[in-house]
Amino acid sequence: MKLSIDATLIDFACCFGHDIRLWISDGVPIQQLRGYDIDSRFIEQGYQLFRDEKLMKDNHFFQSALIFLMINFWKKFNQLIM
Repeated sequence: MKLSIDATLIDFACCFGHDIRLWISDGVPIQQLRGYDIDSRFIEQGYQLFRDEKLMKDNHFFQSALIFLMINFWKKFNQLIM
């Protein structure tokens, strides 16, 4: 997979991070990738499964995504005001 130099590929609901790790092995620079999941336990289990916690944490690669909670909040908020 080729990305333009300034692009970032974001995987929402990445779970264990299989796809992102595949893109890394295909040559996509790790600096251009981010993975988010609502449940940080999936991310932690991915570190254990792939044994790459230091590499991924040093690059702030995976994060639990508060954005999912924010989206849900705004949906409910919009329902209240309409």
